Amino acid sequence: MKVVIKNVVLRFSDIFEAKEFKSGDGRPRFSASFLVEPGSENDKTIRAAIDAVMVETWKDKAAAKTKAFMSQNGQSCYRDGNNMEYDGCVGNMFLAAHRQANSGAPKVVDRSRDVDLSAASGKPYPGCTVNAVIDIWAQTGENPGIRATLNAVQFVQHGEPFTGSVATADDLPDLAEDISDDLV
Repeated sequence: MKVVIKNVVLRFSDIFEAKEFKSGDGRPRFSASFLVEPGSENDKTIRAAIDAVMVETWKDKAAAKTKAFMSQNGQSCYRDGNNMEYDGCVGNMFLAAHRQANSGAPKVVDRSRDVDLSAASGKPYPGCTVNAVIDIWAQTGENPGIRATLNAVQFVQHGEPFTGSVATADDLPDLAEDISDDLV
């Protein structure tokens, strides 16, 4: 089920380069996670989508399955941030969305929507505010759970980066005087 979330904080981001979830698994994916305020319109929209796909998939067992999936790490894309040890998660819900590399990269745009962003643009970055388009779906069979596919991310505004400051050459010591011909 397609969901648009607005003005959420980007927490983790691998939106420009697909990476393997488990090293060596041969299944690279693009990923993003978002911090969602409990009780907000975004929270209500996500929960309604989860309920709808769970009822569609598991019919009368949907409520029990949803409760079980939401209580287990790895079985739900939408989790209580109070159970996570990352900056910004406490007091928020945490939504993780992924896109398999073989499906192509997610669309990443600036505020105007007509400017595609790249890693070189420096945005979006963990800590900024974004809008996102995701698909919520229920996985059956092996590794069942509630999942989210990442389709698009729109940079909205700058925020406090989670990754710290960017280093410059001036942050490093000048070792020019210590260089000898023996080291070269």
